[in-house]
Amino acid sequence: MRATGADFFAKHNLADVTVTSNYGINSTDRATIKNSPAVKQATFGYLQDAKVKSNQDVLQVFSQSNTLSSYELIKGHFPENNKEIALSYLLKKKYHIGEKISFTKPGILKNKTYKIVGFVKSSEFLDKTQFGQTNIGNGRLSGFAVTTHNAFASPVYQVSRVTFKNTANLSPFSVTYRNRVYHDQNKPQKALNKNRQDKYDKYVQLYKQQYQKRHPYYTRSN
Repeated sequence: MRATGADFFAKHNLADVTVTSNYGINSTDRATIKNSPAVKQATFGYLQDAKVKSNQDVLQVFSQSNTLSSYELIKGHFPENNKEIALSYLLKKKYHIGEKISFTKPGILKNKTYKIVGFVKSSEFLDKTQFGQTNIGNGRLSGFAVTTHNAFASPVYQVSRVTFKNTANLSPFSVTYRNRVYHDQNKPQKALNKNRQDKYDKYVQLYKQQYQKRHPYYTRSN
């Protein structure tokens, strides 16, 4: 099983770490990641949690990755425009190719409705029964979906996939691999945390400025 998994990970160039941010990954964050001495390759993309209009499913919708952590096509074809979408192959009994799927609140997705054109398998989701938590719907993700990069409208990215220089040819299941990843991600993670605090401080300052404009008699207490 592990040999099969390792082959699948190698074939689809599974990232060593995946970084996500609620505040977005801006140009400063991208430079922090790419300029880290341990980083071999880094890619950036979009994601949005969206609730399906016709049922209680909540899907984590990604922009398609063709380099790190790429997807395996199980049936149909990959999305070719911003109105097409591919779902996790685990959902192929619930949805079918050619069906339209709509989201209640699309967030940074440009459209509410998409045509299902394929089913895919991801190297990032190993547990078939648990896709993670979300802050919309019932609080639990039902699966993932993939669409094109231009299906999103956002000034910043939400996800970065990273590989490190000293993890090549190591088994992803080995202790050595896990130790190297843990060590290599430590420095860029600290820098990203500082960036996040800076972004948070700017948001707070902007909020206070807007509040003062609307409430001219507001005074800040020290």
